[in-house]
Parts: sequence; C-alpha cells; structure tokens
Amino acid sequence: MFNKSKPNNSSDSSFDPAQGMTAFNEHVTVQKRSQQVWKSSQPLSRLRDRWQGDVSQVHGEYRVRTSEEEPLAYLTTLFRGDYVPGFEFEWGIGVRVPTFPSVDGLMQIGYLEYGTGFYVAIEEAGVQLVWKSQGEIQEVVDQKNWNQDTLDGSGDENNPSGAKVDFQHGTIVQGRLVYYGYGFLSIYFGVRDKTNHFRVVEAHVFGKREGVSLDTSNLFLSVKLNQGAGHEIEAYVGGRQMSLIGEENRQFRIAGEHRTRSDITDEWTPMISVQSKQELLDVFTQLFSVEVISEDNLLVGIFLEPSLDQTSFQESSVGHTHETAMLYDTEARTMDISDSFVFSGITLVPGKSAGSARLMKEQLAPKRLPEDSVVTVGVRRIDASEETKASLVMNVQEEW
Repeated sequence: MFNKSKPNNSSDSSFDPAQGMTAFNEHVTVQKRSQQVWKSSQPLSRLRDRWQGDVSQVHGEYRVRTSEEEPLAYLTTLFRGDYVPGFEFEWGIGVRVPTFPSVDGLMQIGYLEYGTGFYVAIEEAGVQLVWKSQGEIQEVVDQKNWNQDTLDGSGDENNPSGAKVDFQHGTIVQGRLVYYGYGFLSIYFGVRDKTNHFRVVEAHVFGKREGVSLDTSNLFLSVKLNQGAGHEIEAYVGGRQMSLIGEENRQFRIAGEHRTRSDITDEWTPMISVQSKQELLDVFTQLFSVEVISEDNLLVGIFLEPSLDQTSFQESSVGHTHETAMLYDTEARTMDISDSFVFSGITLVPGKSAGSARLMKEQLAPKRLPEDSVVTVGVRRIDASEETKASLVMNVQEEW
C-alpha cells in the first residue's frame, strides 16, 4: 500500500520504495477451476468408474461393501488426476464409515495407486495418515501425532480448531499437492468447529524429509476395503473431485489417423481404434471429431473395449512425432460389440447426394479417453447388406 503521509513525488528524498509500495507478485489472484467431478447422483458407469466387490448406489451415495465371498472391494475413478507443474492440485472425497474395521481389516481413502499416494487409513485402532512412494510406506502418522491439527475435539494446543473429525456421520477428505510433485503433501478434513460452523481444516503435512514426494503426481481417487480376518465392512462415498488451483493456459494439439475400407456390410466393421501410451499417461486426451465419406447410408458408433480379431497399435501414420500420447490400430478386420459399451453415441451418415459421395463431420462431445482401455470407431450399412466403401478420419485432442 502507498504511504499517504507524504505526497509521492520525485522531490521527496525521504520516499522509501520498500515502505511505500507493494512488491511485485506479492498478491496472486487465483481461482479453483474444477477439472474432474464425479457426482454421487450419477449411476456407476464404466465411463467414469472402476470397481470390484459389492458396489452399488444407495440414494445419493455409493456403497462399497465386502463379504465372505468378496473380502476385497473398491471404488476408484477411471481417470487419473490432471496436475500441471507450477500449480497447486487438490483432490477430495466425501465419505461415511458407519463402523470401523475389526481385527486386521483396513480401509484406504484418498489419492493412490499401487505403490504410491497419500491417503487416510482406517483400522480397528483408529485413523492414520499414510504417505507411500516407490512401493514403500514413507510415513504413517497416528491421529494424535498429526502435525497441524489432531482433530480430536480436545481443544488443546494440538487441536487449535477444537473440531473433531467424524467418519461415522460423514466427512470430506481433501489432499493438496504442490511444488511440481516434489514438495509438501497436505491432508485436510471437512469438519464442524467448536462454534458449530463447517470448516476445512489442515490436519497434517507430509514431505518434510528429503526425497521425492510421489512417483507420479497423477493418481486415482480411491476407496479400498479389505476386511481381512474381521467382519464385513462398508463405506459410503459421496461426491469426488480433482481440481487445479490457479488460472491455467493449457497447450493442446489435434492428432489423428485415417482408414479406408471397401468391405463394409450391415455388420459392425472396425475402422480405427485408439489407446493411450503407457509412458505418457499424464497427457489429457479426449475425442475431438470423426469425419466419414461414403456413397451409402452408414451408422458410425464409438465403442469401449469391443472384441477385435487382430490389432497392431502403432504411431499415427500421418506424420506425428513420438510425442503424441496415443497409439492407433487400423488392422482389425472384425469386431464384436456384445460385451462392449457405447462410448460416445451412434450417428447416421447420409449417403449419396446428386450421385456423389457425401462427407459427414461430427464434432464429438468432449469425453476423456481411458488410459487402459481400447476405444474403437466402427461403421455399418443400414439399407443393404452388400459391401460398400467408406473413408474415415478420427481426431483426438491432446492437452498438457
């Protein structure tokens, strides 16, 4: 703020810039822009979720439950986070745990994948916060040792908020990742404080020792249950969200592949399939457009995990570099969609117009491509069974 006790002019030799104005970059205005949101009012879907065991929707929550037949159960997002270096990243899960596990049962709630992540662990003995990387547990912290707020309701110096985390009636678990994935990892809880107002309180900060904080900054939101030798356990999951904090200016490019076939009949025929490169999973990829040219009436469908007779996934043939995040197949001859899922709708391509072929270009609704599944564009005739010819271009948008 400017010092108003003296006029600001060059003749005032006593003017001190350090006292008289705000330093550059001291105040940074940021906004939290939602990247991915999973609403608990939506049904379970292979387009959004991955699950195992007894997982179902109960009113406005998802219930994840183990049983003697299925001692392991989980609900996790199909997609990873979308962290961008230079920003702060936040994830959150609404969760309710009516009864804690018994004996050696375990619940894990948070941002994790295999050997890395940071999350809440609930056991019979209580609640712990865990940080794991490189396949090993780096830090496990009991509630009484949380370094920001123990959230035990005691109101003492270790519980400055006076709040108590309540899993039985439901809470919000949040985590934040900063400093390019090599800095602090923080876990927060949504609680009612001693004045009965809802607050999000920071409970613990990991990463005060040397070393890499996470193997990768883009993981999955997960709720995992293992009943062990104890009784059946269950958790109820509400909304889930992953967000960047800060205004971003993302870079993107359009990549794609093309194919022409002359043996299209009234059976679904695969044209182009795509899958993500495992070494570039941090790139955000989504369908962009499909262009088809044909002299006959066709249906175009986009399917998740159809059964293909043969595949050979390669770099795009249209000159893109190895930096592109997708692999394409144009070798498959037949497809079976009986066990697949319609990924992005089915569209009619009108055929002849004044004796010439007609071009159809369909701008697709943005839909993120799953990292470990195959998505296939197929076509079929709708007015005859004889073979016909069509050319198709599939475009994918990549962001980073």
